[in-house]
Parts: sequence; C-alpha cells; structure tokens
Amino acid sequence: MRSNPSDTGPPTWTRTLAVAVVGLGAVFLVASLAVVSGGTATGESPAVDGGHDAVALETVGADAFASYRLYSTTEPDEPPVKWAFDAGGTVNSAPTIVDGTVYVGSGGGDGHLYAIDVATGDEVWAFETGGGISSSPFVDSGTVYIGSSDDHLYAVDAESGTEEWSFEVDHTVNSPFLYDGTVYVSSWDENIYAVDAETGEKEWVFETGDTVRSSPTVVNGTVYVGSQDGHLYALDATSGNEEWAFETDDEVRSSPTVYNETVYAGSWDGHMYALDAQSGAYVWSHSVGDNHISPSPTVANDTLYFGSHNNNVYALNASTGEYVWSRATFDNVLSSPTVADDTVYIGSSDARLYALDAHTGAKHWTFETDDEFGIQTTGPTVVDGTVYFGSRDDHVYALETGSEGSSVDSRVLLGTLGHHDVAISDDPETQPDISIVDLSLSETNVDEGDQVTITAQIENTGDATGEYTAELEIEGDVEATETVSVDANSTREVTFTHTFDDAGEFDVRVDGVAAGTVEVTVEDGTLRVPVTGVRNEPIPGALVWVVPAGDSIDGEPSIADGDGIYETDKQPGMYDVEVAADGYETERVEDIEIVPDEWTNVDVELEPESTSSPSPSPSPSPSPSPDPAPEEPETTVLFEQINESVAATVTNAVANESVSLPVADEIEDNDTVLRQLNVTPRSDADFDVTIERSDDRPADVDELPNAAAELRYFEINASLEREAIENATFEFVVTTDELEERGLEPEDVTLYHYVDGEWVDRETTAQFPGDHWTEAETAEDLFPDDMWEEAGVDDPDALFPEETIEAAETAEELFPGDMWEEADSPEDLFPGDHWEEAGVDDPEVLFPGDMWEEAETAEDLFPGDHWAETETAEDLFPGDHWEEAETAEDLFPGDHWAKAGVDDPDALFPEETIEEAETAEELFPGDTWEEAETAEDLFPGDTWEEAGVDDPEALFPGGTWEVTYSAEVPHFSAFALAGDQPDLDVVEMSVSPSDLSVGETVTVETTVRNDGGAAGETDLALEIDGAVVETKSVSVDPGTERVVTFTQTFEESGEFAVHVDDLEVGTVTVEADSVGETPEEPSDDDTTDGTPGFGALVTAVVLLAVAALSTRTRS
Repeated sequence: MRSNPSDTGPPTWTRTLAVAVVGLGAVFLVASLAVVSGGTATGESPAVDGGHDAVALETVGADAFASYRLYSTTEPDEPPVKWAFDAGGTVNSAPTIVDGTVYVGSGGGDGHLYAIDVATGDEVWAFETGGGISSSPFVDSGTVYIGSSDDHLYAVDAESGTEEWSFEVDHTVNSPFLYDGTVYVSSWDENIYAVDAETGEKEWVFETGDTVRSSPTVVNGTVYVGSQDGHLYALDATSGNEEWAFETDDEVRSSPTVYNETVYAGSWDGHMYALDAQSGAYVWSHSVGDNHISPSPTVANDTLYFGSHNNNVYALNASTGEYVWSRATFDNVLSSPTVADDTVYIGSSDARLYALDAHTGAKHWTFETDDEFGIQTTGPTVVDGTVYFGSRDDHVYALETGSEGSSVDSRVLLGTLGHHDVAISDDPETQPDISIVDLSLSETNVDEGDQVTITAQIENTGDATGEYTAELEIEGDVEATETVSVDANSTREVTFTHTFDDAGEFDVRVDGVAAGTVEVTVEDGTLRVPVTGVRNEPIPGALVWVVPAGDSIDGEPSIADGDGIYETDKQPGMYDVEVAADGYETERVEDIEIVPDEWTNVDVELEPESTSSPSPSPSPSPSPSPDPAPEEPETTVLFEQINESVAATVTNAVANESVSLPVADEIEDNDTVLRQLNVTPRSDADFDVTIERSDDRPADVDELPNAAAELRYFEINASLEREAIENATFEFVVTTDELEERGLEPEDVTLYHYVDGEWVDRETTAQFPGDHWTEAETAEDLFPDDMWEEAGVDDPDALFPEETIEAAETAEELFPGDMWEEADSPEDLFPGDHWEEAGVDDPEVLFPGDMWEEAETAEDLFPGDHWAETETAEDLFPGDHWEEAETAEDLFPGDHWAKAGVDDPDALFPEETIEEAETAEELFPGDTWEEAETAEDLFPGDTWEEAGVDDPEALFPGGTWEVTYSAEVPHFSAFALAGDQPDLDVVEMSVSPSDLSVGETVTVETTVRNDGGAAGETDLALEIDGAVVETKSVSVDPGTERVVTFTQTFEESGEFAVHVDDLEVGTVTVEADSVGETPEEPSDDDTTDGTPGFGALVTAVVLLAVAALSTRTRS
C-alpha cells in the first residue's frame, strides 16, 4: 500500500528550500541585530524590543562563519526596588553616599539638595536653593558641596542641612571637586574657580573661551576640565595657571577621569581621547562616528567604559584604546557609568538602567523608569550591593543588585560625579598598596640656618587610588606631615623643607625610613686685632689671648705679627680679648661679637707702664713745659690723569674713616660714569689708587655670567693689601637713554667683581632723582619722567603742564591727573607718594581746599572755576593756607633741587620767600593769569632764568634722567657694571607620533631654556613643509626651562617636514585611511537606521514564506 506523502514530510527539495529560506532570514536577523548592537559579535545579542518573549540569536561556532539558530528568550526579571524617593523634580544629579546617607540634587521646579536615609529611603533633610540642581554633591569632613542653576556654589552641613557659606558666580554651577582644602568648580559663565573649602573665599579664577559644562577632576595637584571652546585644560591647582591645553574639533562637555597617569575625556567631535596627564601629549583616540560623546568616562580593571549619543555603551582597552565590546540601547547614552562586581551600570535616555557584564557587554538585566524622557545624565553609584541613581521621572531609586560590592571605578573613587565612602580595602580585588620607595636629601652638609629639601617617592602598586600621610622626622621628632592621593599603579613625589637652626648631626627619616644624616656646621668669623701704642705705633710680638666672654685667661697666648696685628678664625659667639706687651699696661676688651663669615676688627691701644718717681733733689729744677699736642694731619687726595687712567694719591687717611675720591671730576664720559669711589682703611695709612677704564675686556678675563650686557669695564689697583681695606663703595651714574638703548630696566643693573678668576655679583642699589627709591616702588611714583605712559597716564598733555593755557578749556586738561572720580585722596593726584617727606602735616589743608568727600567734580576741588572765568590765582590754586609752608621744598616738587641745577629754589618757586608771602600771588605764579601765554609763565614761578635753572627739563617734567647705582666691595681688582639679559635657546624638540593616519593629530614639544640673568620672551613658529601654521609666545625666567606644545591635525596623506623656528624637529608620515571594516568595530557605513524590531520583521516575513511553502507542498 502506498504511503501518504504528508506522513513522510516534505520532499528533499522542499526541506532544502525551507532550510535555505530560514538561513536567509537568519542572515537578515544577524544583520539587523548588528545594526542595533553596533556591530558586536558577542555570544548574546540584546533583545530587540526590551520586552518579554523576544526573538534572539544564539551563536553556534566560534568564527566569522559560525551558524546561528533562532530561539525565544525571556527578558531577565528587573531587580528588586529597595525604595524610590520622590524628589519633586527631575534628578540629573549623581548620588553621593556617605555615612549611611544618600545626598542628591533635584532639578526642574524643585531645586533642593536632599539627604536620604540609605536604608529606608526617608528624607533626613532638604536644603532649598534658588534654582534647579544638576550638580552632583561632593561630601567631605561633614560638609556637602553642591552647585545650583541659581549661580551659587553652596557648602551645607551634612548633618543638619544648614548653609555654611555660598559663593556666587555669573551662571549655572556644575559639580564641585574637593582637593587639599580647596573646592574646584566650573560654571556656564566660561570660568573655572578655586574656592577655599572652609571660608568660601575665592582663591583664583581661570577663564576659558566658551561655556563650561564639564566638571573638574583634580589629581596630583592638577585640575583637569573641558570647555565648549573645544579644549581640555590642565591647570595648576595652587595658582590656576595653565599647564597645558589639548584642542579637539568640537565642544568638550565630558568630565575627565584620570587613571594610571592618563587623562580620558570625550568630545563632541565623536572621539574619546587619552592624553598624558603630565604633558597633555596625545596617547590615542577612538572614534564613534559622527556622534557626540558627552558623559564622563570611567576606568576599572584597565578597561575604559563610556556612553555615546549613538545609543551605544563602549568598552575599550584603557592602555591601548583597542575596542573590546559595545552594547546598544534604544536612545542616547548621556549617563556616566560605574563598575561594581564586574558589572557596568549605566543609564540611557530610553528610560532604562542597564546592568552589563564588564568583560563581554552581555546584558544581565535592565530596569525601566516611568518617564518618557529617560534617565538622561545621572551617573549611578553602587554601595554594598545597592545601586543608587536618579531619573527624569522625579525619583531617586535604590535597586538591589544581588551582589555585595561597591563602585570601584575611577569616576566614583576620584569623586568626579558622585562618590561613596566605602574603604577601598573592603574590596579585596581593588586595594591600594602604598609605600615609600625612595628618599633623597638636597644637602648633607649645611651651615646653621640653611634649609634642606627632603624628597620622598611614594609608590602605589595596588589597583585603586589611595591616600598616604607621610611624616618628616628629625632626630625622632615629627616636624611636618603631608597627605597625598596616589593613583593606582603610579608614583607621587612629596617634598619637605626643614631649616636647621643648630649645629650638630641630625638623623632624618620619613615614616621611619632613613633618608640620611645632615651635618650642620657654623661658618667661622675672622677676628682681627691690631695692637698699637698711644702714638698709633704698631707693637710687634704683643701677646693676645681670646677667651669666651667672662672667662679667665688660660693657656698659651698668641703672638701679633711684625705689624702688630693678630688674626684668627673663630666660631661665632661672644668673646673677650686680652693683650699684653713688655713695657705696656695689660688691656682687656670685653663682649666682642664674632659673626659668621664676617671680619670683626678690635683695635687695642696699650698704655705705657707707669714707673716710680726718683728721689727729689734738694733744689729741684723746674720741669720744662710739655710740648703742645701735635695737630692731627689733614687727609688729602691728589689726582693725576694718564690717558684713560686716573691715579689718586691719598695722604694721612685715618683708620676706619672713609676717604672719598670724586672720580667723575677727573673722567669725561657721556653715558656710564664712575662718579665716586669711597675707601675705608683699617688703620692710618697713605696709599695710592689707580683706576683704569677700558672699552674692551682683556682676553685673560672671563666673559660675564648670565649673558650680561657690559656697560663699563674698569680695573682698580691700590697700594693697600686686601686685609688693610675695611670696605670700599662705588657710586655710578647711568643715563636712562643708555638703559633704554640696551633694553634694560633700572633694576637689571649689577656690579660684577672679578675675584680669583671668577665673576662675583655685588649687591647693587639704585637711586633716582627726586625722592628716595627706598620709599617708593618706581620712579614714576615719585616724580614725572620722560615717558608718561609708564606711569599709566593716557594723555600726558592733559596731566600737567604741557599744554598752553589757551589750549586748555577745562581744569582737567591742565591739572592734576587722571579722572577726578577715581581719586580718593590728594596723594592719588599730586605730587607723588609721600606728602610727609615734604614736611606737609595735612595735605588736605595745603591742597586742594575742599573736603574730598564733598567734591563731586574737579571744579569742587581744584581750581574751582573754569579757567576762562578765573581772575586771580586763588581761584585756581592752591586753595587754603600757604602760610603753613615754611620752605619751597615743602611745596614742590621733591627733595633735591640741586639735581636740577637750581641755584635758588626760593627764586624759582615761589617768587618770594614763604615767610614774606601773604597772598598766593606773592608766591605763585608770579605774573597775573591774563598776562601768561605759556605754562612756564605760570608755573613754576616767573622765568626760569631768574631762578638760576640751568636745565628746566631736568627739573620738570622730563629731560635726560640719570640713575645712580651704589655697591660695596671688600677689596679691589677688575669690575664691570652690567645689565642682566635673557639668553634664550631651544634645547630639545620632539614630535609624536611620527606615523599616523589622515585626520589624526601630532604633538610637537619644544623646550626653551634661559641661561641669562633676566626673564625673557620669544616667539616660536611651528612650520609644516616650510609654511608657518601656528605661533606661540613663551616667557622664561632666568635659569629655568619652559616646554611649548603645539598640536597639528593632518587632513592629507604624505610626508611632511616639521620645523620650529627653522630648527628641524622631524618628519611625519601620514597614511590614507584604510578601506573596509574591522572585524570588531561597529560599521559606520550601514544604511539601516538601527530601528529596534527591524530584524524581527524580516524574520517574521521569512517564517511566513516558509509556512506558505510548506502548506503549498502539503496541498
């Protein structure tokens, strides 16, 4: 009997066709799932609709040709909700969990900072701000720091919720970061702020070029933060100075994280960047296509996790940037991830919180919130097996994960956006392991009072960041402590400085680890004892004892030399000196202080021994009258000029009294003049001094140090030996014209002394005509100069007294200074710094008349009326009482009229003597105002000739100024007056990487060193194939180096020569982009729109087709 075909199944061709069609459907399904998942090839693909009974694929095989089978799976159950807290507004703030309390902010119309009981979800307290809060709290030492859109940073007591202080900025405040007692915070007002954590006072502010939505992260004393100006910045945490800036191609809203000395941040240009944390040098970047990266990345177990606007969550190798896996969600991923128990927790704008396997990206579970806008930007935090996060459905959730661990990733451990207080050691897999690995001392032999720097290298070989407190111990006593945070697998340097005030040997340790021994010695001083008789004759061979003050004489004496002088080196302290000689009374000098590294001179004069009188004779002869005491000889100085040399012969110089040699009277010089030489001998003496000038330094004399600009070289020889000179002082004069010509400031000039084959700089002070430099900061503060602009005057003619009276329409145009509204006191206007130096007891009485507080305009003060309406001097100047001034110097203009060549100040100003003047006309200005055609007619007096002024410009307001320099030296040899200058040189250059692809960026680093003696500035130009693409200016202090960093992105392939300032750096080879897809990376060329359910639809069509074919076969 023939069997029914329907019982045996379809024919072979039909079954083969069905298998083929099913296989085709599977291929379509794989393609659709690849689009949804970003092209991953994990063992499990995400459910296509996020619901139950979804269709999925299971991989059969391990390579690219593996087969697949369709199966129906059930979505894992959502985790249990421990509690949900209604915050009354959207929650974009990442929770911080400290001391059993969840701290979180609320946005929308709520604007509260909440403290929530971690166990029950009950409100502990609520602190209201004036705007919504998207900021994440930072909690430390009982204080919660939070930013608000009401433009304030708040410090709130963690226990009570009361405000401690607030700090106001100009726009919304992002999430704060606390480091070493300072709160660092960014704002939408384009600035980064450092605020004292205890007082709320601003420490510094750094301005970027656009809005800042990135929150700062601080590690090892550096603040890392992004800006919408396209840069990622590194700032010095103490000063706020920029350390480096890395430029991307779009906004940087991502808050950076730091791991293993690398800083990571995403950009809206679609790249995740890894940069060297110290230099900002490019390490690697990863592209997610034409999509933004806004959330903060995080690192755990050397894997970097982050979300993107392309709906995906990514995992990359943190060291290399190599792709590990990606997981698709159903909307933008703006949340920052956290990692706990090998699980990545991250929110998506599809209103779900995802729990993904940290190694594969496989989905453990999802939790769906109630709001259509999703979780958005909040970052979850895991503590003791509970994950806490906020949602735009106005709730804060606590979900039980089924594990017991806490967040161990870099974002949470650093505290960038939310953190916890769980000790790292609670997790055995991620612990810090910190120890001191190296110690060094800057010096081991120092003098008393010197400082020593102790440097400790602290290494963390563990897998987590930790804190370490180092204690400096001197002879077992703790002298200083320093607490630092050390990243995992990194080293941190800690330095201490200690001043050793006592002599001796000292054991130095840090945390019990020996750094070494410091030996502290006291530098000797030199005691010099010249012994003479009553007529100043030396007493050779005199016996000298030197003992501690108050001690009796003990031991053998020392012997004075043939000149009657005894010298010895002694430890600093108080001493007594006793001297004896045959035929002389013994003399003791007490309480002599010997100072380190200085000469102490003690002159001892011995009286002749008294002898008994002879027996009187019966008829004694009258004693002859004693000779009158000889007159003290007068010191004389005679000069003789020989070519470029001047010889001075000094006769009858007195010990310890200075002899002045007015050298300038003997030497003609237009610019730099040795005006005067003062010599103080140690004993009475006659001596010769020869001063020889030279335009060229001899070949056997070394060049000046620090590339100094030589103003004058000269040699001085004296018949006095070095030890016979107590001291010598020089006085030089240099014109400001010469200083300006050489590009020098007055304070740059130094006297160099050639001693034993080396140049030694001597302390040099400057004086300027007018008042005393010691009482003012600049010459312009005291007395007018040529260059008014240096005094901050915008219009010198409007200041005083350049314009003619006719040209001036108002008082302000002539006198007295800048804006009257800006002057708080007479000193702000006229005449300089210190009125008291002119003998003026009350400036307000002298000038200008009215009380400053009552004056609203210049006319209220000085001169009162408009110039055109003025008939008398009183209407203009000076106001109140002339009779209180006793001399011309009391009024104008400084101390020394003589420097202007004024023979008779009273004749210059004011016309008559002060005592005889009863009215202003008698004093100032001389003529009537109507008769004056120029300023000179009015001020300062009558005509300059009547005052005997040789050079009016030298008095006021300009002319050729001279700067006087003085310096003290211990002896004579060769000298050079010179100006310190910068000496800049490029000492090192590098380019990295040298091989790259189109669209990638290289970093060019150039090190500039300044071997000069003054700060200098230079411009560096980056050239690519001979074309200048960027120029940067750099200022370098003397004796230091600065690194200048350029970045350049190459948009074309080829070989490019890189130069900086015509100096070759290297060659960069740029390869064209490779064609095709990588086996692991998601494809950017897929034309499918990635809509969830597309693969399921294709599969359904295929299955219907198979069913139809089967039905047709049976029929």
